[in-house]
Amino acid sequence: MSSGADTKAQVALEYIIVVGAMLLIVTSMLPVITKQAELSKATAAVRDGATYGAALRALGFKAGSSSYVPEGAIKIKEIELVDKGTNGNLKSYMFRIHIIAPDYIKDNSNYSNRVRASVCTQALRQLYYNFNGRYPGSIIGSVNTSYYYFTCGYTFN
Repeated sequence: MSSGADTKAQVALEYIIVVGAMLLIVTSMLPVITKQAELSKATAAVRDGATYGAALRALGFKAGSSSYVPEGAIKIKEIELVDKGTNGNLKSYMFRIHIIAPDYIKDNSNYSNRVRASVCTQALRQLYYNFNGRYPGSIIGSVNTSYYYFTCGYTFN
């Protein structure tokens, strides 16, 4: 017959094995979890930046060296993440922002470029800020993070 000490030792050993297996599983999943968290953080930052850019534009603020901002509110309908392959050793994605705008803005390339400037530029600025803790010193066309390379595009709906 086994004594109480043997049973306690067996329970402690089983506990150590179970905890060790759980740590091994969590440790092996950490890179996947980290990459997914970074992608989620980037998506949230772009959504915030695009919404902010659209709101500024609707209030009459202009982007960069634009001399005129056409009237009319625009809305962000959807932000789509498009896989662009790789850029060096980073996975490349483009955020395609679907914008709802009045026809006179969509049909005029001058106006549509200004809308792009206010929405896409602000989206990338916010993305840069979220990963670097400061806004970029100049206008940027892409943002690199630890695992990803991001760009921004737009379409009118």
